[in-house]
Amino acid sequence: MPQLTVDIGYLRRFRLFLKKQIKRGNKVVLVAGGGGVCREYQTAAVKIAKASQSDRDWVGIYSTRLNAQLLRVVFADEAEPIIFDQRFKFKKFGRKPLIVAAGWQPGWSTDFIAAQIAVDLGIGQVVNLTNLPFVYTGDPRKDKTAKPIKEINWKDYFKVICPKWSPGMHSPFDPVASKLAQKNGIEVIVAEGKDLANLAKIINGQSFRGTIISDN
Repeated sequence: MPQLTVDIGYLRRFRLFLKKQIKRGNKVVLVAGGGGVCREYQTAAVKIAKASQSDRDWVGIYSTRLNAQLLRVVFADEAEPIIFDQRFKFKKFGRKPLIVAAGWQPGWSTDFIAAQIAVDLGIGQVVNLTNLPFVYTGDPRKDKTAKPIKEINWKDYFKVICPKWSPGMHSPFDPVASKLAQKNGIEVIVAEGKDLANLAKIINGQSFRGTIISDN
């Protein structure tokens, strides 16, 4: 079985960071992904039982819900007490400034859910925090010639990524979510999740390290 590891130091820093942002009047929807543990469970399911795509999706969904529950507890004072785990469960912000979301249904990645929430709540920008600081011309972990992209439109972005979504796929922002964002004029920013000083610059509208995907 995969070993579950939680970066407690990062969560502490992230908690303090968001608390400061909330005190400044910002409201936040946090969409929890499944991470590496999700992919390990999905791989195990396929190897042992030849799991269907729907089954793999459900494994992923419950991985995101576990992560979301941890975030809800970490931000107990600021967060709504229930998880945003189905569409329209929240139609607007309530008394709490933070909403924690997780997987909804098979076929919908958390990237797609973030884009759909943005559409439904009238949010014009999604910040996708990943383990890489940019979208690249190739996979920098495999291709040493891959170059970072600072700005790109949706048409060109679709040329960079795999056009077909599958459960657990590695993509800066998955193709199905990207089509929804493109259709609704949502700007997506891809940046490194652990660089909180950089995230502050994104929130404050300053020059930052990351990739802007937009047709605007």
